[in-house]
This record gives sequence, structure tokens and C-alpha cells, in this order.
Amino acid sequence: MIHIGTSGWSYDHWEDVLYPVGLPAAKRRGNYMDAFDTVELDASFYRWPRTRRSRAGITGCPRVS
Repeated sequence: MIHIGTSGWSYDHWEDVLYPVGLPAAKRRGNYMDAFDTVELDASFYRWPRTRRSRAGITGCPRVS
């Protein structure tokens, strides 16, 4: 199986390409998940995420079977 995704989901220049015009940034992840089944997150390369942030991110990640 091949999973297709990008290196993130919050890019302003994707408005009117992947995101409808006027979609709030807080809603982008859900819209991204409708189009792709994986995403690369490299934030931990820059600093270790806080536990609170990690738990919030995990609940919104797509499941891979």
C-alpha cells in the first residue's frame, strides 16, 4: 500500500487550491484529511512537543491500518 501526503497542512498559498477561500486555519487539518491519508510532521526536529500538544495532535491524526 502507498500512502500519499505532504509535509504539513497549514499553508496559506493552498487557499483556492486545496482549501476553499475563507476557510479558517483551524479547519484546514480536517479538509486536508479528506484529500490525503498521511502527513509528515517534523516539528519534533526543532523541539520536543509538550505532552498536552502531543495528545491533542494524536486525536486528530488519520488512522493507518
